[in-house]
Amino acid sequence: MLVLLGSTVFGQGTAESVVQPFSVDSLGKSPWGAVGRSLLVPGWGQVYNDSWWKAPLFIAGDVSMLWLYQIKNRKVNRIERSRSQIDFQLKRDPFLTTEQKSILQSRFNNLTGNLDGALNDRNLYGWLFAISHLLGLVDAYVDAHLFQFGQKMDVAFIGMPGSTQATIQIQW
Repeated sequence: MLVLLGSTVFGQGTAESVVQPFSVDSLGKSPWGAVGRSLLVPGWGQVYNDSWWKAPLFIAGDVSMLWLYQIKNRKVNRIERSRSQIDFQLKRDPFLTTEQKSILQSRFNNLTGNLDGALNDRNLYGWLFAISHLLGLVDAYVDAHLFQFGQKMDVAFIGMPGSTQATIQIQW
């Protein structure tokens, strides 16, 4: 697809209206397009920005954090089920002896301590996933802004003949 823009070029003191075509490649990459892609699928924004080597890193980071989160979540659910069963038995079983009640109460208290640790572990991996995913979004955004930056930037050192002065000219 070719897009035409009108621009004014100044030359030799007169203004001329010139229509200059440019291609989509000269526009670079859309930063928000890269962010949207990375938001939907980890690593897609990096592939869009031609950073192929980064995509597997972000995919692996997000998938591993989600996998570890699921493992810890199963542990939390298992502990909560055990606590519920013990609590139900403590409240509803009229035939428990005092010794049985104290053993069940001790198990319940132990499971409560285990639940706190398991919840902390699960939440840690949830936060690590969020940070990993956000890092992928930021990387895709920055890469899109800097797409072909080295090719677009032109640095020239201009020496003045017969002078000790030098000029540095940077264009992009």
